[in-house]
Amino acid sequence: MVFYIKKISKFFLDLLPLSLKIALNFQIGWKKEKITAFISNMLIIGITLNIIISILSISIINGFEHALKNKILNIVPHLEISFLSKFSIKNWKFLKTKILNFPDVIAISPYLNFVGLIENKIAFHVLYIHAIDTQYETKFQKNVKYFYKDQSNILLQLDKINNSIIIGAGIAKKFNLKIGDKLSIFPANINKKNNFVFPQSLNFKIVNIIKFNSQLDHDFAIISLFHAQKLLNRTNEIDGVNIKVKNMFKLNNVIKEFFLINNPNFFQINTWMLKYGYIYQDIQTVRAIIYLCVFLVSVIFSSSIISMLTAIMKRKIFDVAILFSLGAKNRLIYSVFLWYGGIYIIFGSFWGILIGLFISHYFNVIIKKIENLFNVQFLSSNIYFVDSIPIQIVAFDIFLIILFIFILFMISSIYSIFKMMRKSSNKFILS
Repeated sequence: MVFYIKKISKFFLDLLPLSLKIALNFQIGWKKEKITAFISNMLIIGITLNIIISILSISIINGFEHALKNKILNIVPHLEISFLSKFSIKNWKFLKTKILNFPDVIAISPYLNFVGLIENKIAFHVLYIHAIDTQYETKFQKNVKYFYKDQSNILLQLDKINNSIIIGAGIAKKFNLKIGDKLSIFPANINKKNNFVFPQSLNFKIVNIIKFNSQLDHDFAIISLFHAQKLLNRTNEIDGVNIKVKNMFKLNNVIKEFFLINNPNFFQINTWMLKYGYIYQDIQTVRAIIYLCVFLVSVIFSSSIISMLTAIMKRKIFDVAILFSLGAKNRLIYSVFLWYGGIYIIFGSFWGILIGLFISHYFNVIIKKIENLFNVQFLSSNIYFVDSIPIQIVAFDIFLIILFIFILFMISSIYSIFKMMRKSSNKFILS
C-alpha cells in the first residue's frame, strides 16, 4: 500500500514545474531555521487575519442591509398614499383598479391608522395601530414566520374575533402579556372641529404576537380594518393605501404615473425612504468606509510582505548562488521565489477564508454567549432597528475581497523579488 502511495505521489511531483519543486524544497529546508520559520509563520498569520477581518466586516454590513430589507421593509409599505379628505370604500376600489395597472406595482391594500395609549398597571405606552384589510394585505401573509403562533390563517382571525389585536414582542415583554390576554387602549381622537376630546377606552383581545427583532416590536400593532372602522365610528372610510412595488429604489415612476391620473392636491405621498432612508444611507456609507479600511489595511500589510520576503530571500543567498553556478537563469530564480510567496499567500488565504466563514456562520452564537457571560446587550431594539448583530454572507462580495487581497499580495511578492534581483546576479550573491 505504501509503495503505491509513493508511486502516485512521485507521479504527481514529476508533473510539477522545476521552479515549484525548488520552492517546495526551500519550504521544507527553511522550517529548520527558527528565524525564517518565525517570519514565515507571521506572514501566514498576517494574511489569515487580514482576510478574516475583511470577511467578517463585509458580512456584518451585508447583514444590516439584509435586516433592513427583510424585517423593516417587509412590513413598512414601499409607498404610502394618504388622503387629505374623507375617502370611501367605493372610491378606494376604483383607485385600486387604476393603480394595479401600473407596471411596477405588485400589491395594494387599504389601511386606517391611529395612535393609542396602552393602559396597564405597570406603565403607559404609546402604540402605533395599523388597521388592515386582511383580503388585500399580502405583506403580513408572507411574514407568518414572525408570529409566535404560526398559523397561515392568523390574519383571518382578526375579522372573525371581535376586537382582536396582534401586538409586537417588545410590548408583550414590557407588560408581561401573552396570547389570550386583554389589552386596554385609549385612542387619540379628534372631533370634527379639530379639538381634542377625552378618549374612551377600547378593549382588545391579543390573538397573536409578532416578533421582528427590531423597533417595530415596541410600537406596532395590527387590527382588522372592519373592526377599526366600527370602533372609531368611521364606517366605510380609510386613511389611505399601501403600495408594494417591484423595485423599492425606483418609486418615482409609480409616483409620476399616480399624479398623471389623480389630482395631487387631494393626496399626500410618503415613501419608505422618508422614514428609513437614513438607515439605508448610513449602511451604504459604512460599507464604503469598510471597503476603504480593507484596502488601506491590505496595502499596509502588503508592505510588510515585501519586508518579510526580502528578509527570507537574503537568508537563502548561498542556495541561490548554487543555483546560479548550476546554470540557473534569472527567470528561474524569479519563478522560484514567486512560487514561494504564492505558497504563503495561498495557505494564508485558505485559512483566512475557512476561519472567516466559520466565525461569520457562528457569530451570533458567539456574541450571545458573550452577552450572557457579562450580562450585557450590544444592540437594543429600543435604540437600534435590530436587537442583534446580523450576519449575511454574500459569496460574490467575499470573492471580490479575496481576489483583491490575493492580487495585491502577489504584486507585493513580485515587487520584493524584483527589488532583490534588479542588480546583477554577482552583486546579489556578494550582498
